[in-house]
Amino acid sequence: VLLGLQILSCFGSQIDKRLLGFAANYDRNSSMDITTAINFALSTGLIEQAAQQICFSHDMIQKAAIDSIPADDLVPLLSKLAAALIENASAVGEIDSVLF
Repeated sequence: VLLGLQILSCFGSQIDKRLLGFAANYDRNSSMDITTAINFALSTGLIEQAAQQICFSHDMIQKAAIDSIPADDLVPLLSKLAAALIENASAVGEIDSVLF
């Protein structure tokens, strides 16, 4: 669950579920199921869902999640997320809506 919250926190206080779908397979070597992590976080009230937006229940939860990422791991994680967004959005012709 922590990794799921850390991934969400990289996008800020809220994220569009469509974008999260593009980033879901950010680490092909990972067995991390982001959907399970999100559902657990929703059930505990750490995050909330409104229509197609997922947001942290409080800005301090998002801050704690991003701050819990070791400094040496943050840039590689952000790079993997960005690469997954670009690759997966390009595959379905939505790259402009992701980047701009």
